[in-house]
Amino acid sequence: MYKAIISKLILLCCLGFSGNIYSELPDLGDESAALFTPKTEIRIGEYLMQRLRRSETMLQDPIIDNYLNYLGNKLTTFAKKKISKFEFFCINSKEINAFAFFGGNVAIHSGLILATNNEHELAAVMAHEISHITQHHLARLIADNQRMIPLTIAQAVGAIVLGSLGQRPDAGVSTAAALFGQHQLNMMSYNRDYEREADRIGINMLARAGFDPSSMAAIFQAMQQGVNQLTNSPEYLQTHPLFPSRIADATNRASLLGYKQYTSSDLYNFIKSRLQVIAGKKPSAFFAQDPTSAGRYGYALALMREKKFKLATTIAAKIPMKNLLLIKILPAEIFFQAKNYSNSIVVLKKLAENHPNNPAIEMLHAKSLVKLRHAKMAKQVILNIINHDAKNWQAYDLLGKSNSMLGNRIATHQALAEKYKLLGDFPAALQQLAIALEFTGTDKILKARIEHQRKQLLELRAMQQEL
Repeated sequence: MYKAIISKLILLCCLGFSGNIYSELPDLGDESAALFTPKTEIRIGEYLMQRLRRSETMLQDPIIDNYLNYLGNKLTTFAKKKISKFEFFCINSKEINAFAFFGGNVAIHSGLILATNNEHELAAVMAHEISHITQHHLARLIADNQRMIPLTIAQAVGAIVLGSLGQRPDAGVSTAAALFGQHQLNMMSYNRDYEREADRIGINMLARAGFDPSSMAAIFQAMQQGVNQLTNSPEYLQTHPLFPSRIADATNRASLLGYKQYTSSDLYNFIKSRLQVIAGKKPSAFFAQDPTSAGRYGYALALMREKKFKLATTIAAKIPMKNLLLIKILPAEIFFQAKNYSNSIVVLKKLAENHPNNPAIEMLHAKSLVKLRHAKMAKQVILNIINHDAKNWQAYDLLGKSNSMLGNRIATHQALAEKYKLLGDFPAALQQLAIALEFTGTDKILKARIEHQRKQLLELRAMQQEL
């Protein structure tokens, strides 16, 4: 039943904020509730997340993801309709884009973050996407378009891999356009209702959360400029969804909330510098003459990437605003990249005392311990990571390595099975469990546990096949 729907959802992800198909239909009420139960939405969302993780386009930088979730959670606190859980993450792509889908998942492209001028504009995009989720726009779109042309998952996955999540950002929208054809063009007349609803709710959310409501119109203008600069993509994707009246409507709505002076957080500027190095691959020369604290931070990170560790350490030590956690972690990052894992651990252990369960600290700590083959200590840290984030496939990978060092073959293959499950690679996951079973010998209890894990995996695969 849901197979064609899944395919459409993946294509929606290809088109994203700058051309969301789910943005282009009128408000139909809540007819979608009959088609999508909360459990179904979560399953479809996880299906898509598996493919995103496997695509290797998720930036998966704990510091950046932690910031996006801090910002997103600040906004969702003021959402009128509550969703059980939101997850915000960064896609490594230069496109000015963002998209939201089932399961409370919101993806923000690194290009969009870098295109914003302040934290308020970034919050505006996130508020808009949150509103698409709380208003069930995606489900309502599909409920109204059951006669849309059916697509195979293979076609859709091809679109997303080649598209906004791949190395050729133009290919995904081109493939999507070819697959949807004239039907997509016929949907254009409906685009304003859903977008205006998301704008209206998003602007109110911004104001209640303490962000500048006028930033919604400001980021629209930046995205419109980005869409106009696209090449080798269908003309309608270059022009549709940012119609002039929408920007005017957002401006007018924000003005009704009254004028107030706003400032952008210091952390935002540091995150942009980090993205310029990690995603934008900016060299140290780009930051060399930037005297700001965020500029010095970017300079140290860029020097670290260029393996100029001594100078990077010198610059890092002189960065003010020592109260920011990402500044505190920086020396450990430099030590790690310089393969000085022992010193990295010293810094991280001290930080962990004051910042327990912080994902950035714990992941780097676990990696450092694994590098030094301190398997027992690494396993303790990794299990704590998994306890707080059961969908961290990288943690399971590290757990497999730690168990291997400890000589626990069964636990090694069980951990790797979980890793592959989170990546949606069920054949590889089942193979790992088959290997684990070979080592159980006469231990009936252990064998039963692995069989239970295998049964759960087969059930999950069957549910996804039904989609």
